[in-house]
Amino acid sequence: STKTCHKCGHKNNNITLKDRQWNCPKCGTHHERYHNAAINILNEGLKTLKTEPRGPGG
Repeated sequence: STKTCHKCGHKNNNITLKDRQWNCPKCGTHHERYHNAAINILNEGLKTLKTEPRGPGG
């Protein structure tokens, strides 16, 4: 989740654990590593909520 641009979805395999900030080579968005990861995790959770069937009352 830290290597994937939350704006365009490009996966940047060139960043390492020591890289705390990076710019997406595809769309140019500047990322702070853990903030970007948090947005990606939030977006995945929201997608899951939209696709899972709801139980009674939900």
